[in-house]
Amino acid sequence: MSGVFHWKLVPAISAIALMVSLVACAPQAPQPAPAAPAPATIPAPTPPPPPPSLPPATPPLPLPPPPPAPPSPPPASPGTAYTVTISGFAFNPSTLTIKRGDKVTWVNQESVAHIVAGGAFVSSTLSQGASFPYTFATAGAFAYRCGIHPSMTATIIVQDGASSASPPLPPPSGGGSSY
Repeated sequence: MSGVFHWKLVPAISAIALMVSLVACAPQAPQPAPAAPAPATIPAPTPPPPPPSLPPATPPLPLPPPPPAPPSPPPASPGTAYTVTISGFAFNPSTLTIKRGDKVTWVNQESVAHIVAGGAFVSSTLSQGASFPYTFATAGAFAYRCGIHPSMTATIIVQDGASSASPPLPPPSGGGSSY
């Protein structure tokens, strides 16, 4: 078959050539302008995941009641009354032991004035026959002296506890402390 032209194919080839030329010469439809590139968008941050659910709060345990307060010392009841005389430039007795709540009264039996001066108590000037009362509310040893005659000294010892029920002993006759 080589060298032989097939005339039967001419009309088909002609039709194809015509179509190609029509397509090539046909007016072109306007192409839309290329769209501007879309601005880059930053994705919105995703919200953090919700915190893990906590178990419901339990009410706090009640506090235990406070311990009872220590017992306070009993109030000083009207105690026993004691007398310390001032005579011969001495306090008689020079040492006196009493209970908390007891009252001591100093009485000046001399013609010379004296002042009873302890850390917790001080009398006014006691002339002859004058007295000075003081009730001891706390336990302890209370040294005192005469504020005018410092060589005159004595001590009251106050014990904790109820007032003694026995009456005070009378002051010894004569004697006493005259340092």
